[in-house]
Amino acid sequence: MDDVTFRRGTAAAADIETHLRICSADFWPPLDSRVDIRAYSAKLHSAATTYEAWHERDLVGLIAIYRNDDSGVAFVSSVSTTSTFRRSGLARELLSEALVHLDRDGYGPVELEVDSRSTAARNLYRSLDFIEVEETGGTIRMSRGIRAQQSKTFERTSGSDHVSD
Repeated sequence: MDDVTFRRGTAAAADIETHLRICSADFWPPLDSRVDIRAYSAKLHSAATTYEAWHERDLVGLIAIYRNDDSGVAFVSSVSTTSTFRRSGLARELLSEALVHLDRDGYGPVELEVDSRSTAARNLYRSLDFIEVEETGGTIRMSRGIRAQQSKTFERTSGSDHVSD
């Protein structure tokens, strides 16, 4: 990854759109079957903080996070890498950097949703201290931080033998 440059908040909406179209089929289910990629890219560009990996002039990795300053909660809306950089540690590096920034900026819980069939993604998130909080209709909500710790404690004190780690 020596030839990859990391940036924050520099991608244009068109860069995000191109990247998400390239990665669409790698989401489960495919991203373009769930959202209008052009509108979603514009929303990410205008409302989310992006953590980006660039190879030459191509956006090859993207983390997009919505921050709620009032509640102190951050929501990871998108995690993606192009197939060339998949399983290279790029997503981990981008997400780790984003989490450092969120911690430094005083955000408590960081939340995300992932398809229950996305085993590799779930393992990545678990390795970064996210816990599975709730599953609804094949979508798992994961959390890291204050709310995650409260959920973990609640499960233990409610008599449940199962704690999601």
